[in-house]
Amino acid sequence: MFSPFKSHGRIIIHLTKTEQPDLTKIKCEIYPRDNSLQYILGFILLIFLLWTMFLIAIGLLVGMTFLISKMVIFAIVFCVPVFFIFIRYRIAKAALTEYSEYVIKLISK
Repeated sequence: MFSPFKSHGRIIIHLTKTEQPDLTKIKCEIYPRDNSLQYILGFILLIFLLWTMFLIAIGLLVGMTFLISKMVIFAIVFCVPVFFIFIRYRIAKAALTEYSEYVIKLISK
């Protein structure tokens, strides 16, 4: 939250020996944000579903006239944080990819 452009995550580099003595096969795995994205999105989805059930219950008690407009507003409100989480995920992945390419260049020299 306080450093949105800082890249968090893990980089796993696998070096595999090949048949040629001067060549090494490199496989790089990048895990931005330590795989917490699915938990964050699941938590937001759970809150959205609970809030939707609350709105439907209130709509049944009061009347269904404003229910659709409330649902649209709350869908927009909950899409904004999901959008920012996705953008932060993409930024972290790009930064970690760039860093791993830099490390591989240093290793190969």
